[in-house]
Amino acid sequence: MCEITEQIEKHGREVGRAEGRAEGRAEGKAEGKTEGKRTMALNLAQAGMPADMIAKIAEESISVVQRWIAADAAPGMK
Repeated sequence: MCEITEQIEKHGREVGRAEGRAEGRAEGKAEGKTEGKRTMALNLAQAGMPADMIAKIAEESISVVQRWIAADAAPGMK
């Protein structure tokens, strides 16, 4: 009976690790995509493009783009 329990526990750990790795990869991709959009938005803002156009290009809301720009402009907020 102990051997069966150990096998079940081992399988559970393996499944948990696999799910954790998959979740971590998905979160990393999402964070990377957002950071890429933020960098692009800041570069376009520095080039003089208005926030509404940046939001359309980045496929983000205007409020998000404005928050990125404001945080970049504020000292100590980067």
